[in-house]
Amino acid sequence: GTKDTNQRYWTGSLLTEWRSWNLALAYTNRKLEASGASDISDYQFQPSIGYAFDNGITADLGGKRLRESSETTDRIGFLFTYEFGFKK
Repeated sequence: GTKDTNQRYWTGSLLTEWRSWNLALAYTNRKLEASGASDISDYQFQPSIGYAFDNGITADLGGKRLRESSETTDRIGFLFTYEFGFKK
């Protein structure tokens, strides 16, 4: 830690699946309280949703909102996966 500074972190997440669908939410918050300085509060929020097709392909869509040092950035991403099976 840093002398005369309190740091607090909060993190929560949720993941659920229903049939071939999945949904995930995650949130993290950081609060810095330094004596003689302004408090700083940052956070990150990430939602995603996905679907698993019968042919082995999985498609996921996710995003992230990050607020750090009073600046907010947004990102979005797509993920496609295919599972290969190997015989023993």
